[in-house]
Amino acid sequence: MSGESLDVQAVVDQFRESEQMLGELRERIRSIVLAEEGADRAADSIETASTRLAAAAAAIEDHLAQMDLARQATVEALEAAQRFLAGTDLNSLRTEVTSSSDQSREGFNSLQAQITELSSSSEQSREGVDSLQAQITELSSRIPQVEQLRAEMETLKQQIPARTRKKMGI
Repeated sequence: MSGESLDVQAVVDQFRESEQMLGELRERIRSIVLAEEGADRAADSIETASTRLAAAAAAIEDHLAQMDLARQATVEALEAAQRFLAGTDLNSLRTEVTSSSDQSREGFNSLQAQITELSSSSEQSREGVDSLQAQITELSSRIPQVEQLRAEMETLKQQIPARTRKKMGI
């Protein structure tokens, strides 16, 4: 009987050993399955990131194209402003308009004072009054021209980009 019990004990030991090996194998298979699931999640994440990166690259490419168009338009506008400024002396135009306007006002005020003076004086001749009135009429007719020159100057100034006007002090 002891021979049979040894054989049974050996079988039980082999079963325990097999059970232990199966447990280890089960743990290895479980870790392989977990690693495979992690790899699948990582692959999905990489694929999603790749898709998003491609979309972002396309959006950036569109923005760059729009920025290039804006840059080209800015360059063209600056070149046009440069050509305009090369052929125009705004400061002298402003000085002329201001000077003409000031002279017209001074002349008008002077003539009005003279007319008032002549009107109050009975000794002055009518010819002097008529002459002064003609001069006032002439100066009055210049005022719209001066105002028109001012308006043209403002229009020209508006055509110059604000940054350039600021640099020029106008």
